[in-house]
Amino acid sequence: PLVKTYRDKVQKTSQAMLQAESALEGEAEIPASYAAGLTQVKEGFTVHLGALDEWMTALGQKSEADADKALAKVQQSGKQFEAHC
Repeated sequence: PLVKTYRDKVQKTSQAMLQAESALEGEAEIPASYAAGLTQVKEGFTVHLGALDEWMTALGQKSEADADKALAKVQQSGKQFEAHC
């Protein structure tokens, strides 16, 4: 349940960012540095959510070895996401 709650919160934040980006499309020109930063954040969310899905699947299958590998990916993607944001 904790993994799902965390994943749901990450996904909700990602969706909120996409909505904010959509709202900006009709506005004045978005600075290139902001657009590049937003792209990095979106990519980071995508990678992290994928890793969380993989971990949840491994946990559901009760495969300890796969869960350990998936957890390592979750931790790595989380660190990369923090470093870039």
